[in-house]
Amino acid sequence: MASGSAEPGGSGPGPAGDGGALLERIGRRSIGILGLTIVNAAVQFGLTIALGRMLAPAGYGDLIAGMAALGAGVNIAMLGSERSITRFLPEYLRRGDLRLAVGYLKFFLPLVLGLALAAALIAEALHDTGVVRMVLRDREALSHPYIVAIWLIPLLAMARLSARLLRGFRLYLFAVAPLQIGAPLFLLLTALAAHALGVRLTEPQVFILLGIGYLLALLTHLAVVPGFFRRSLREPGSYAIREWVALSLPMMVTAVLAGAMFQVDILMVEILSPSETEAGHFAAAVRLCRPLGLPLAAMLILLPPLLGHIAGAADEAATRRRLFRWGCAVLLPANGLLLAGMALFPTEILSLLGPDYADAAPALVTVAALEFLLGCCGLGLPLLQYANAQRLVLWLSLTALLLNIAGNAVLIPEMGGLGAAVASLVSYGGLALATTAIAILRYGLLRKPGAGPALLR
Repeated sequence: MASGSAEPGGSGPGPAGDGGALLERIGRRSIGILGLTIVNAAVQFGLTIALGRMLAPAGYGDLIAGMAALGAGVNIAMLGSERSITRFLPEYLRRGDLRLAVGYLKFFLPLVLGLALAAALIAEALHDTGVVRMVLRDREALSHPYIVAIWLIPLLAMARLSARLLRGFRLYLFAVAPLQIGAPLFLLLTALAAHALGVRLTEPQVFILLGIGYLLALLTHLAVVPGFFRRSLREPGSYAIREWVALSLPMMVTAVLAGAMFQVDILMVEILSPSETEAGHFAAAVRLCRPLGLPLAAMLILLPPLLGHIAGAADEAATRRRLFRWGCAVLLPANGLLLAGMALFPTEILSLLGPDYADAAPALVTVAALEFLLGCCGLGLPLLQYANAQRLVLWLSLTALLLNIAGNAVLIPEMGGLGAAVASLVSYGGLALATTAIAILRYGLLRKPGAGPALLR
């Protein structure tokens, strides 16, 4: 897989009048990126099976809840910079404006690192001062995995931001492989070695091993940053803080809301369900359905850099339409086949984790239906975000989250993990349908070239 040029202004012709050529170049790279994403999905699937068979459902639920806390902390600490960097950096490099690119990193890197460390220190303080013990009482031991996970926030935040930086330079192989494949693969191989030696890993030990994987990924990212850009970091940068924050903050809130999709569900299942195993069953259903997100994940690796390159171009609308139609042509059949597999063979899939997870079959099918909707309608949200509709996306996401919380509160006490799956299907599936419908109407994504104006201007 070619990584593309990393030189400033060397990313090829500008998008104006060359949208088709740009799509063709990125389309060629999609084969390699899809291959990496498939490898990532395979590693994550193997990791789910290895950890699920190592831990009882209750312990597995605690582990996934700790990972959810880690993800939420990183999303907040990054202030949306992980997403906005793929909007601004390609444009700055295309224009050869390294001062703005340097200024962006010099502004966000210390800010993100400071917020991440603050989150970890606050969580540690709550634990050490007895606040956590007062809330959990006799279940205080459950907080131990969470405390270890929280300390990984600074490390994961830096690794994710550096990965997005490499995407801006079109170094897709190094942007994807170390963090999304290398870190979980390191944990998977260690877990398999421990199992072979008869050693049973605890939840805190799993997080420590994952942290080592994140550290190795970060070091790899830093090693492959183009030399001309590393040298430019010694020079003063230019700053467009108002513009950056205006885009990043709504994206941060949207990222937190999107990440809360299953984070809130798992937490509410643990709190509201009469059985502690329900959290493990629901977590297993969510993790086993992750291959359903594979096609969309491949698209979203490509979409943000492309939208950054075409921003402000004369043929931006036409390129956006071609991108949307190309994405739908891939996503609909791919997600349909994956959903059929999950719906027809839920018992066989759950048997990979062992007999303790057999009762999760209804939740697995329901989560699979949700992932199908998210996968088929997942292009609407980023299209709206990168076309200056962040406020609309924010309010739609917030509405979906509130509906999900209300649905969880009603359904989980009676239905356990299945209730959380049903509430998510209605709320977040509805969000995916709504954002896609609005994007189609607002930007005329299904309109033929030369047809009348798009609706919802």
